[in-house]
Amino acid sequence: TIAFHPTDANTIYVGAPAGGFWKSLDAGQTWTTTSDFLTNLGVSDIAVNPNNTDEIYIITGDRDGGDTYSYGLMKSLDGGITFTITGLSFSVTDYYKGNRVLIDPVNTNIVIVATSNGIYRSANSGLSFTHTYSGINMTDIEFHTTNSDIIYGGSKGSTSIYKSTDNGINWNQSGLGLPASTDVSRACVAVTLDNPQVVYALF
Repeated sequence: TIAFHPTDANTIYVGAPAGGFWKSLDAGQTWTTTSDFLTNLGVSDIAVNPNNTDEIYIITGDRDGGDTYSYGLMKSLDGGITFTITGLSFSVTDYYKGNRVLIDPVNTNIVIVATSNGIYRSANSGLSFTHTYSGINMTDIEFHTTNSDIIYGGSKGSTSIYKSTDNGINWNQSGLGLPASTDVSRACVAVTLDNPQVVYALF
């Protein structure tokens, strides 16, 4: 996974499935890592707080190959130099995969995490989490581009689209009319900025 600093184009972050968290300050010419001694070295997604760029979240594990499994969501308050566990933690023997982490752009205290064990939501910057949608491997989630109460998702094993209209608290299956299939390993969704009512899905 790759993430970008919201205001500094020279700062880039990379998470590797078995290689940890990496940071570049010179537009990718050189890289450093501070994650060698974390519980495992899988990083599936990275989110940077747009209002405080020293605050970075990483969801751990390898979401695709299962080379490493998630032990939860980690948080840095110093730009990725150190990480601590949040209120969302797993045992690696649970064999969960961490898939996606989003920070609400309107209220950055709200953090929403998609995992193979469903959706988790925090309203206090990761201190505690509520398991808002269980029994689904949600492989991707994206905010509506102008209304963060609306979130779209795609899941493993289904060509359905999932939608929340209350900022990730409740979810409903949507996208009727898509071709049926149970052979979906990783669904991805995208929302166009020009027309946020249009959602693209890749299965």
